[in-house]
Amino acid sequence: MRPRNGPVLHHLRTTVDAMTRHVGTRPRLYRANDQSAYDGAGPDVRGGNRRETSVSGEPAHFEIPADDTGQAQEFWGSLFGWKFESFPGPFEYHMTRIDDRTGIAITNMEPGKRGIRPYFYVDDIKAGAERVIELGGSADQPRPVPSMGWFAICSDPGGNQFGLWQNDEAAPPPE
Repeated sequence: MRPRNGPVLHHLRTTVDAMTRHVGTRPRLYRANDQSAYDGAGPDVRGGNRRETSVSGEPAHFEIPADDTGQAQEFWGSLFGWKFESFPGPFEYHMTRIDDRTGIAITNMEPGKRGIRPYFYVDDIKAGAERVIELGGSADQPRPVPSMGWFAICSDPGGNQFGLWQNDEAAPPPE
């Protein structure tokens, strides 16, 4: 069931359009309580199966920075009916699915940060980060998320941040 159009949803869709304009795809926005089959990467908050392959350039998830993650979960959860699951680590990370392939995370890993950061699937995280640099952007060294995959935080030549994500259940703990 698709959510009703409204000012907030229009703003979110406009933001998603702007963030995904250069890849030619956009995530479908569904209510988190939609029980359609899950086939996404990363943690499955609805009890489905993990995807074995991914499409390079397709949106994987979006991170919403929040100094007060409880307040952010209350706001976004109440707005769209999303239920968040917490994941252990050196900072708070709470994730939900908005459709079968795309997730939303609320995190306090960068205090004071503002602005949603999109992550895009890549088949090879190292090659993806190198390509960003070749094209005039910047990319951090890829880092593992144990048993889930690899990520790299990047910026385009205009300074817009985004991330790359590669699924890899064999990803080791950070060194």
